[in-house]
Amino acid sequence: SGNGLVASSMYSAGIVVSYTALGLAAATSGAMFGAIMANKFVNMGLAVFMAGLGLVMLGFGNLSVFQQIGSRFGSGKPSLVNCFLMGTGAGLVAAPCTGPVLAALLALTAGSRDVTLGAFLLFTYSLGFAVPYVILGGLAKKASTFKAHPHVQVGIKYLFAAVMFGLAVYYMRVVAYHQFAL
Repeated sequence: SGNGLVASSMYSAGIVVSYTALGLAAATSGAMFGAIMANKFVNMGLAVFMAGLGLVMLGFGNLSVFQQIGSRFGSGKPSLVNCFLMGTGAGLVAAPCTGPVLAALLALTAGSRDVTLGAFLLFTYSLGFAVPYVILGGLAKKASTFKAHPHVQVGIKYLFAAVMFGLAVYYMRVVAYHQFAL
């Protein structure tokens, strides 16, 4: 649309839809969702994924191939539908990154088996997650003129790599629990 605020709003709407769908899935599946999230192989996979993202943040590897694959799914032209679909995919991809908070909400939702509560909790959570994207989209032209010092940029990369490695350790706790449980 040429309007960053509208495009980022559609992107955010995609995030809200994907997280709300996760809440509905957790509420309707109940214990099955909890069993999946407690599975040591699922957690090992998430831990490896997070460690891999941490390594990429440190400069080991290149994920641009995924960007090329993703561009093939869209029409090739900027559109609001593509923005929405990208937001939906981003919501699903980012779900493991919000680990502890999202896991707690999904566990609460799965335990209650209340579909309305699950949808409301994840809808509210996803709004909080998506609003910064709307703000950044509205400020995109102004933000593009901001230049951060290279040391700050490197520091931010290290910070996010540390977060990814921390999440890898977080997910490995389930694997360790299964390994060392009596």
